[in-house]
Amino acid sequence: MTLAGSSLFFAKTIVPATTSTLARLAIYYGYPSLVNGANGDLEKAARVFSAYDVVVLGDGLEFPDQQSGRYPPGDPGEHQKTLGIIAAVRDLSPGTRFYGYVCLGEIPDPEGEKISLTPGQLEERVRLWKRMGVAGIFLDEAGYDFAVVTRKRQNMAVRIIHELGLSAFLNAYFLDHLFSLEDKLPYANGAAKNPERLPPLLDRRDLFLLESFQVRKGNYESASASQARLNQALDYRRRFGPRIFATTTTTEQEPFSAEKFNYAWWTALLYRLDGFAWGEPNFAALSNTLPDRRCSLEAAVLRAVKQSSAVDSDGRRFWRRAGSFLVVADTATHSVYRVPTDGSVEPKEIETLFNSPRQRSVLTCGGGA
Repeated sequence: MTLAGSSLFFAKTIVPATTSTLARLAIYYGYPSLVNGANGDLEKAARVFSAYDVVVLGDGLEFPDQQSGRYPPGDPGEHQKTLGIIAAVRDLSPGTRFYGYVCLGEIPDPEGEKISLTPGQLEERVRLWKRMGVAGIFLDEAGYDFAVVTRKRQNMAVRIIHELGLSAFLNAYFLDHLFSLEDKLPYANGAAKNPERLPPLLDRRDLFLLESFQVRKGNYESASASQARLNQALDYRRRFGPRIFATTTTTEQEPFSAEKFNYAWWTALLYRLDGFAWGEPNFAALSNTLPDRRCSLEAAVLRAVKQSSAVDSDGRRFWRRAGSFLVVADTATHSVYRVPTDGSVEPKEIETLFNSPRQRSVLTCGGGA
């Protein structure tokens, strides 16, 4: 795998060569060699992961040894298998980029206490992941809601990642914790998070995650909360440059739903996010399953949306014009429609147009979702 040595190089290569502008993301915390019943067949496992543009692998796979006093202790056998899978994916799909998991927040120690990685320990894990051929590091628990996390700690980790020629992929539910220059922010655990008002080091080579995007723990996120986070994400991407990747979150009790996938996927497309994933329960840590959730649509529809104007909204619905029709998402029904129109539509006119006798059709993701 070719590593991202510069922000410009990575910004170009992360965009998938498909008719859709959405990269396919997989967050997979299971055993790579067991994915979808591979049972140690590395070629079979590689075919699963090669269907994605970005793959996040779980904690501990970077260790070539096993140490009982370390968390996680490591699994040398699975480490070697993962090396083989990454190499096989490189042959099948050179554009697929792997990210290795490192926790920026709290991890348990052997006595069950919560501790955090020292800068040296964090750098060691980043170096081990790099030796495996990953393109970047997924920094989980990167928000101020974890007591140990500060802007200095965030920047320390991102600096290490960049100096090793890798991309950083940060996950924090509250996006202000990643980008704001303010010291005191809502939902911060502790004080003095950024007393020097330091800017983040994230740039165009990097990514950040919108976790629980439109679907949180298997249920629809409220429209107001979703829109607020989405607006923040778009603003921070414009100001700092990192790409926005989104994932839903689900539970064993509320697993996959075609309707929820459809609504979340279309929202990501209409707002021109950079990547999207349907998050399996526990991100497959228990099931080792990664179903091929994708949106299968006519290329002409996707091209029309890609070339369309900016998103408009009337508070309940949001839409984008695409050629001779509007793609309209309804936050009350969580449905997406194709609505014919002859010209531009003002927000105050959408209710009349939406309920007019003109034939509208429901947009779904087809059999792949």
